[in-house]
Amino acid sequence: MLSITPRPEALFLSRQEWFADLPPRQQSRTLASAITISGRRGDTLLRAGAQSEGWYAVLDGLVKMQMRTMSGRFAHYVGMQGGEWFGEGSALKHELRRYEIVALRETTLVCLPNALFDDLVASSLAFNHALLASLNARLGQAITFMGTSRMLSSIQVLAGFLCRPYWMNFPQTQLHRDELALITGVSRDRLDRLLEQLIERDLVRLNGEVIEVPDEASIREFINNGLGDY
Repeated sequence: MLSITPRPEALFLSRQEWFADLPPRQQSRTLASAITISGRRGDTLLRAGAQSEGWYAVLDGLVKMQMRTMSGRFAHYVGMQGGEWFGEGSALKHELRRYEIVALRETTLVCLPNALFDDLVASSLAFNHALLASLNARLGQAITFMGTSRMLSSIQVLAGFLCRPYWMNFPQTQLHRDELALITGVSRDRLDRLLEQLIERDLVRLNGEVIEVPDEASIREFINNGLGDY
């Protein structure tokens, strides 16, 4: 018997908690309307200044959100991995995107186009709950990022990028050293020196190029208490 494998984006959307609450016709429309955007490492998947086309999620891969400053340099905000939704504010306000999304690995995004997004907001309570949860999580992430970047030492800030609050409490992805350097905006040499200090304190370890956190409670304690300025 011929078997049909669901498209990855259809499988992803059908597993969202809000999807089961939709009437069958709306479920079919959601799966048919969703679009995907794919790219390789270094590709800009979504450009700043462009009109937002909808609400996005990282289907698979790893991306960073960044914004160009007045001086022309990039301010790096967050990394996002498979399963994370983003762009709620731009989708709700139908505004131009203020940031760009750059792939750090081979990556695919899925997008709920504006027309579909607006209908789901207007008709689905479960969808609105998911949207609100995503907004709250993104706000908490932003607060965490601002707090660590302004009040902590360089090594504590770096440690913060390796904890679950930075990743919206998703299980931490297996970050490579060069990926962490790109997310943080720290030079590779500087990153390696800071990582070496974390390794000496048994807070992280390297498995080849992959950074592992054996005990997140210990690294959170280090962030909260600190060991001086580095």
